[in-house]
Amino acid sequence: MNNVFKHADAKSVSVSIERRGSLLRAIVEDDGLGFDSEAPLGNNGPARLGIAGMRERATIVGGTLTVESSAGGGTTVRVELPLPRV
Repeated sequence: MNNVFKHADAKSVSVSIERRGSLLRAIVEDDGLGFDSEAPLGNNGPARLGIAGMRERATIVGGTLTVESSAGGGTTVRVELPLPRV
């Protein structure tokens, strides 16, 4: 949400959080400026460093983070994290 606020110039944002078995899934979608999510990290400066940090934190706990975006087409961020057994 912080990246949406700082970088996207979005008019709307949706957030979905759900439990799917032993996974927690969160999806954040915006209709903002978007960016080339396939470009190398250095080409988009600090905005891409935030994504790299989110991906690193997800990986540390055994999860995944994916980003889909295109210039002018908004952004979708999906994260799946394993839930501890209770």
